[in-house]
Amino acid sequence: MALPSFFSLKASLCLTLLVCLLGPSVLGAQKRQMLHEDQEGIRYQNQWPLAARWTLVSDLGFRWRTGFRESNLYQIRTAATFAPRPGVRLTSGLGYTGYYRSGEVSSVEFRPFQEVSVAQRLWGLAFRHRLRLEERFFRIEANDAVGERETPAYLRPRYALQLKLRLLRLSADHPERQLTLTLGDELLLQLGGGPDFKATLRNRLLFGPALEWSNRFGLSLTFTQQTAPTATPGVFRSSEVIWLVVRHRVGGEAAPEG
Repeated sequence: MALPSFFSLKASLCLTLLVCLLGPSVLGAQKRQMLHEDQEGIRYQNQWPLAARWTLVSDLGFRWRTGFRESNLYQIRTAATFAPRPGVRLTSGLGYTGYYRSGEVSSVEFRPFQEVSVAQRLWGLAFRHRLRLEERFFRIEANDAVGERETPAYLRPRYALQLKLRLLRLSADHPERQLTLTLGDELLLQLGGGPDFKATLRNRLLFGPALEWSNRFGLSLTFTQQTAPTATPGVFRSSEVIWLVVRHRVGGEAAPEG
């Protein structure tokens, strides 16, 4: 597939350097004090092809802190994906997230999002570029101290670059049955906050193996590490999350990856 000129070899190398080297170094240069947090999560992802180029994608996830001892959040997302050509996907959807504090849901988030992703092969390797734009709206839940209230909205553009490697083919009769490894990096820029406008940059690394058993079922164990500033100047939070992800596709054939 012939890709647009901005996804040429030189452009891909520049993007790789910017995301993998510049992003972490920018955050590292500002680092003075680092707080660490461990989290664990499980997620179910579902794909339902609707037509030749349209797919309904949904996922449901839950995340804990400190060895499953404390609830952190739950998340539900659904979106429609259109594939105008092999390897290119346009997506629009809505996410809903509940955040826990002291065992109870303290706030919820409504998150419409739009994204475009492009698959690319370089030197026989499978890369994927993803650009996503999120609009984040929060509501503080009522409790004994305060009533329900809205908070300022945020806009968050995100760029991710991922590399997928095949480690092992598990069956000669079933070529789709394989063990793969995904490596990636993502930059997240959050903008907004009402009158007190803020711009915060976050960097998220990810890697993990995946068992692709068939075109309809797969399992992955993904480790993500995110560095983000806190409300205290000079203090950053490093969050390490381990995700167990179940992928399931029902219905007809999905759009080709390219």
